[in-house]
Amino acid sequence: MQSPTSPDMLIPHLNPRKDLGAWARALLQLPPDSTVMAASEWMTWPQRIKTWGVVTGVETSYKQTAIEDLDEHIPGGAGKEIGEMYQLSSDFAYNAHQADTLKTWDLEKVGFGS
Repeated sequence: MQSPTSPDMLIPHLNPRKDLGAWARALLQLPPDSTVMAASEWMTWPQRIKTWGVVTGVETSYKQTAIEDLDEHIPGGAGKEIGEMYQLSSDFAYNAHQADTLKTWDLEKVGFGS
């Protein structure tokens, strides 16, 4: 896998059927104006692609690339758009570094969880 995302960036991975009910319930019980970023798993892309490789029996690797690299390989502007989306995860960390954002592990500490 290649993307502009830093290999050290934690990315939320969701299972909508499993996650949405539990995290929506938690959000309804939290104080007004709470910000939640919760997911089944928080993994880096290298961890995620390695897990995928183990499950499928396919050899995998991860390489951080530039947006221009994706744009070159995916025509019609889609590569640039996808690259910018992945870059966004490095630039803003899905709110994972904002002090006022409650993450999965914060919610689990106070008894909420999926």
